[in-house]
Amino acid sequence: MAKLAELTEDLKAAGAYVYGNGLADASAATVLPASGGEVLVTDGPYLEGKEHMGGFDIVEAPDLDAALAWGRRFAEITGLPIEVRPFAGIPAPTPGS
Repeated sequence: MAKLAELTEDLKAAGAYVYGNGLADASAATVLPASGGEVLVTDGPYLEGKEHMGGFDIVEAPDLDAALAWGRRFAEITGLPIEVRPFAGIPAPTPGS
């Protein structure tokens, strides 16, 4: 956790930090599946899911290379797979642009 806090400070110092936070354990999730025109309410995550999102960070990066560099640092610190994805409707940066 100390290394993640240090990375957050690095993001802030670089002006790249927008927002981030951890999530409660997946067992605290409520799932709302739509089926047959109804929306059901069920406790917990989907049983077939192997991975659960533990948190997220929103980073502003000038290009894809910079975004991947930040993601690489998260992966190195956590040892977990990190997904880098742009917001919908905002043009994705391209490498080196």
